[in-house]
Amino acid sequence: MLPFSSLVIFLIFDAIIINCGVLLAFYIKFFGDIPAYNLNGYESLYYFITLSYFIGIFITGLYQIPAHHSYFSIIKKSAKAAIVATLLSMMFGYIFRAGRAAS
Repeated sequence: MLPFSSLVIFLIFDAIIINCGVLLAFYIKFFGDIPAYNLNGYESLYYFITLSYFIGIFITGLYQIPAHHSYFSIIKKSAKAAIVATLLSMMFGYIFRAGRAAS
């Protein structure tokens, strides 16, 4: 595991990168005109999306100090972290139903 000060810096940097990536994906998907419905849903779930990615990164061990890992091993762990984070984000989205209109 990384030292605490380095871990805090990585967590802050990763939170910024994760959320900028989600917003960039919205921007690309909707050609720059993001509907308020989608943006409201993201705004109410961004804590959970970020938490999902942190959990995925911790589960796969990407915050550990690498001893002798190959690039393939790091890419494989990153893919696993993204899959775990996506599944957790979908779970949080379903549980909290953010952005959904009340019927």
